[in-house]
Amino acid sequence: MLKRYIYACLLAAATLFTTSCSKKDLGNYDYHEINKVNFPDLNGTISADMLSQLKITPKVDFTLDPDVKNPDRYKYEWSYLTNDPSPKKTILAITKDLDYFVTLGPGNYATTYKITDKETGVEFIKRFQISVRVANMEGWLLMTEVNGSARLDMLSKQADGSMVAVTDLYGNSNPGMPLKGKPKVVYSYECGPLRGFGINLPWAIYLGTDQSTDRVHHDNYIWKPEYNVKKEMLSGSSLPEDFHVDLIKRVYGSTLPGSTCYMISSTGDLYMTATNPATKYGLELNVDATGKYKVAPFIGAYENSVPAPNATSTSWFYDITNKRFLKQTGPSVPIVAVPNPPVGNAAKPFLFPFVNTGMDLLYMNGVNKREVVAVLRDPVSLKCYWARWETGTEKQLAYQEIVSTDFDKAENLTVSNFSKYLFYNVGGKVYLYNPAASLATASSREVFDYGASKVSAMKFQIYYSNFQKYPESETDRLLICSYDPALPEGKNGMLEKFDIQIAGAGLTKVANYTFSGFGKVQSFTYRERK
Repeated sequence: MLKRYIYACLLAAATLFTTSCSKKDLGNYDYHEINKVNFPDLNGTISADMLSQLKITPKVDFTLDPDVKNPDRYKYEWSYLTNDPSPKKTILAITKDLDYFVTLGPGNYATTYKITDKETGVEFIKRFQISVRVANMEGWLLMTEVNGSARLDMLSKQADGSMVAVTDLYGNSNPGMPLKGKPKVVYSYECGPLRGFGINLPWAIYLGTDQSTDRVHHDNYIWKPEYNVKKEMLSGSSLPEDFHVDLIKRVYGSTLPGSTCYMISSTGDLYMTATNPATKYGLELNVDATGKYKVAPFIGAYENSVPAPNATSTSWFYDITNKRFLKQTGPSVPIVAVPNPPVGNAAKPFLFPFVNTGMDLLYMNGVNKREVVAVLRDPVSLKCYWARWETGTEKQLAYQEIVSTDFDKAENLTVSNFSKYLFYNVGGKVYLYNPAASLATASSREVFDYGASKVSAMKFQIYYSNFQKYPESETDRLLICSYDPALPEGKNGMLEKFDIQIAGAGLTKVANYTFSGFGKVQSFTYRERK
């Protein structure tokens, strides 16, 4: 009986369900066309240069809102997937158009452009590729001053050989983290892989102000707190917050086993790093039996490698405290004071003292692979002197008073690599001093006049890479940076290249090598690519 009762109940339930399903649907539904989005653009791959501005203004068609009566109705998002083993979504922008400074490394990135209709909540997605190419990897790095603050600009060499001005390279790579202080130095060289403690970047790009000295990533110019120069110094933790350097210089060249780089701080302390023996910036080198002394911000050494028979690893320094010249013959030996040449030795004439000079050092540099030149000033008479000697043998080659127009007002000094002419400026006027063989045959002349514009920096660039790409003749071309006070701040700087005329008769502008639109350049260096 119980089984029959259960069966009857199930049969009744099934009948009721069947009857309900067979009834006509009496609901009232209205079907509306939604506001769709069409993306006629963003097809395939879009190419972008690294460290350049990528601007995309896509054409977007809304089927029911062609005139976009209410722009706030829509929400936008640009994003890409990182090229990691576990890709992550990273948002580039939340605006209709993309205006992005490309800090991505070279490669292809899966990119998405998404529009959300906030009234309906419906999302529309367009997928495409962004291919990032290497750019701003070679060219002039320019540490400029704009309204009293430091800014990194660049004259970037493009794939076709043309040069393009890029302003605020650091600021675009590091939004919200401006350089602090006034510009002091910019320097770039291939430092090689990390050895011991320090900053694990194979290429060194240093940016220095009067408040800090830091490195940035060599590909995207991004800064991190661990890139502060104190992080690669043995005594870094004990250095003051505003520690900064006045000079950074690599010597000997990467082809020699003793490739070395020095730093001279704003307080006159000297530090060194080397690849062989592998050392990092250690304790101050400016200490000997006489105590601690200050070093002038100049190094008498040739930056590139020097093949035999002229190869030398000697670097020269100047002790401000004791008014003497010092040298280091290799990274594994101490710095020592250089004795005066013996009197009466014709092979090594005594033209000026290496010790107790009584002079202030205005300039010193290595030239012609194996010589050092220096400009000294008597603090009492204010007379200035030209000195030249061989870096390895210490043989003195020249010493004479500099008699040249307004030399007491000289602002920037630099010496040509091969011809060994001394150039300086006073305001917008550029002068050439030819020391010749003696004071009697020396000469000077004005070689260029910028008029109302002012010269802010000038130098002869020594290149590190192979001479086929950067011929040695380039090291004897004068580069001058100037600015026009009448033009807008941050756009009034200029860089030009000059050839020296025969016998130092004057300067000739190198054709198509005048570039403008920068800040006031205070320091500059060429960022090379092999």
